[in-house]
Order: sequence, then C-alpha cells, then structure tokens
Amino acid sequence: MSSKSDKHKTAFDLVSKVVQNPAIQTPLQNVPENEAIEPSNKQEHSSSRENLDQAPSHGQRSLLKLKNESPWNSYRKEFGCELAGDAVAVAHSKNPSKVLLLRSYPDAISSKMLQWFSQHQHRHIMSAKEAYFFKSSLHIICEDLPLTLENLTICRAYPTEAQLAVIMRQILEGLSYLGSQGLEHQALKSLNILMNLDGIVKIGSLEDVHARDQNRDQRATLDAIKTIAMELMEKHTKKNGTTGVNDLNRWPVDSNAVKFLAAIDSVSTVNELRKHQLIRQCTATEGELVGLARFALVSTRTFYSYP
Repeated sequence: MSSKSDKHKTAFDLVSKVVQNPAIQTPLQNVPENEAIEPSNKQEHSSSRENLDQAPSHGQRSLLKLKNESPWNSYRKEFGCELAGDAVAVAHSKNPSKVLLLRSYPDAISSKMLQWFSQHQHRHIMSAKEAYFFKSSLHIICEDLPLTLENLTICRAYPTEAQLAVIMRQILEGLSYLGSQGLEHQALKSLNILMNLDGIVKIGSLEDVHARDQNRDQRATLDAIKTIAMELMEKHTKKNGTTGVNDLNRWPVDSNAVKFLAAIDSVSTVNELRKHQLIRQCTATEGELVGLARFALVSTRTFYSYP
C-alpha cells in the first residue's frame, strides 16, 4: 500500500475540496431533525437521449434524512481504517448484523457534502444511508466497501481481460454520470476507487468532486483512467509516462485490453471511451470479480487503528 507520506488528505483536511455548486448552500442548522433533503431536478448535459451508447448512466433520486444527534447513539465503533479517505467501521448498537462505514466532514463543508449525498445517487458512486449532524461535523453512514483498486494493484493476482473490462466499465459509468451533472473528479486514482466483495466498483473521495468548467476538456480524467488501467495490468506505470505494457504474453498487442489502453490517448471524452470494444463487447457481470476481490482482501491490507 502507499506509505504514510503518500497518504492522501482525510475528511478533516478538506476545506478547499468541495463540490463547487452555488445551489448547494443549505445551512444544516436550518434543517429540522429527520427532514428529508429533496434532490434538485437538475437538467442533464447529454446531447443525445436516444443513443444509449452516447447517453450517460443516469443516477437515481435520493431522500437522505438528517438527524441532529450523535451517530454514537445508534452505532458503536469497531475500528478505524483508510478507504478512499479516513473511515470508521461501525455496527449498529442494537442490531449488529453488518458492518457499515462512517465518514465525517467538518462544518466548513458539511452543508455542501450533505447536499451532494442528497442530490446524487448512482450505482458506481459512493452513496450515503444516513446522516448525522453533531458537534459542528457531518457524519455520513455508508455501505461497507472494504477494498480499493490499490488493493488489486498490489496483490499478486493479475486481472483477466474480462475482469479488467468489468472494472473499467463501472468506473466509466460513474464518471459519465458525473459529467452529465457538470462535475468532474479531480483526484481520480486507484486509492480513491472502492470495491465490495461482490465486485461492485464505486468512485469515492467525493470531496474531490468539483464543478467542471465547460470550456475545459476531459484530458486530466482520461489520463487518470490510463494510469489506473496500467496499474491494474502491469502493477505499475512506466516511469517516463509512456503508454504500454511489458508482458506481451499476458497482454498481447492485438488484445482488446492493449487497444483500449492505446485508445485513451486518441479520444477526447469519457463517453467516447465507453464505446471501445473492450467495454462494448464485455458480457461479464460484476460477479466475474468476486474471486479477485476475495484474494485481494486476504493478501493485502490498508492502514487501520484499533480499537
């Protein structure tokens, strides 16, 4: 895993990393307890609704209830860990049947993060189940996603082409949704992409999502995708920044995986990349990843604290 010196900023050091949306300004102090925050009916930026290959994956409506109380009235701490930011593994005090993750945000960005989790819900983006406001901080209860793609990068197992396609397809669907909302993730990397043991991949570190300048291209996002793909395929990136693979037995030059890697430099948008044959021809489901996910879980670890 990454060293402590490389450890990315946590939720308690993110005053400048917020969703820059002027509509997201609801003070938490003005929200009555248990009142649901309604998502806005935001118009999507897709130019075509008829062509599903061009249209982004759409999110779902989310009604997130805010409780003005401590989350520790309902949950107990199991341990702390780093999973796309600092998180605390918790279990319900009265019904400890499963582990969830608690993430905390300081008052400076609490209103904006609450509005983010209330307005946006997508299968491949980290979402919230409950929200608590206590002692000037927002505490979000999220589903348990025990892995990041960094775990897959450093474990000894290499993904097959089908597994690579399933991972990249899910990332691209999440990014396509962000783009449809006029947003972009400005810290996209393996460390910030989560995965559960069922093979579901979700984009995390949502405090690094910002409004995208419509005059700005998606090259930074595409370069990040290229880095993630190369890390999965080769367990590292090339020092000189070039694109390619070393093991031609594992990744033949005429394989869809290598062609996908090369195509990233020639496309200009995420939705163009979604049309590549590696993605379009993939019929495998998330279940293709369950063995790889389990091996990564038992053979790698993240930073943790106990109790």
